[in-house]
Amino acid sequence: MSTVSTLPKAADIRDALCDAFCSALDVQRLPHGGGFSVGSSAFQVWGENARAYLIQKDDGYCLRDTGLLLPDLAASGVDFSSATRRQALDTLLEDMFARRDESGYEIETERMPLDVAIARLPKFLIGLARIADLALQSTERTASTFKEDVAKLLEENKPKEVRMTQSAPLAAFLKDIPADIVLNKPGRVPYGLWLASSEKPLFWAMLAMAEARRHSNGTPRPRIVALLEHPKVGADKTRTMAANRLDAVRVYEGDQEEAINAIIGSLDDLPSDSSMVAH
Repeated sequence: MSTVSTLPKAADIRDALCDAFCSALDVQRLPHGGGFSVGSSAFQVWGENARAYLIQKDDGYCLRDTGLLLPDLAASGVDFSSATRRQALDTLLEDMFARRDESGYEIETERMPLDVAIARLPKFLIGLARIADLALQSTERTASTFKEDVAKLLEENKPKEVRMTQSAPLAAFLKDIPADIVLNKPGRVPYGLWLASSEKPLFWAMLAMAEARRHSNGTPRPRIVALLEHPKVGADKTRTMAANRLDAVRVYEGDQEEAINAIIGSLDDLPSDSSMVAH
């Protein structure tokens, strides 16, 4: 004898969903008064609960983020001044009924009645999570485009005898730290290029340099160079460390042709090393 399960009522599902979303909410009055802090574990921004402020403003209320999201993205190398990223950000802000404030770093809405602000709060929190996700996706996509552009220019302008490989180690002892691009000129040490759209490749390049120096034993070592997508990649301290530790740090944006020419020109200055096996 078969049994047929009875579907719950739509109202019961609605009530259960309301309970789930409500239990995820964290609402606190701001210490200085004039508004509330609203967080929700249902929406995440980089592993933390999305949070917004419901601020009393004149005779209404506005929604505002914590003021940390866009500055953190900028510090990580995300450039919202580029047309593609700016358009993507503006589209998300429009969906949130929001805009960037005059400083350009806070996200806020226009003033509105309290009931409207409360109704729009879930979409505002979702928008913050989507902006964070879009930034991560944009960083990966931009890094890929940057690498493709640089590789294409190098391939078109390098001497014929220079062999170019991508995502390859400079030597056997650097097999776990591959360079983004390796240029091999016959009879010379390899030239490794780390392409930095964020600061992570700079740390990999510095680690590769430390390993190359440790294994050189007085013999010519591979050359290790970083090419920044733009002058503000990463933190100032990280760029300074890279400039002081690597063979060179060059900047691509705004002077692409000279950056590529400088890389190709430096191949003539590589030390000879017939004993080194090119990879």
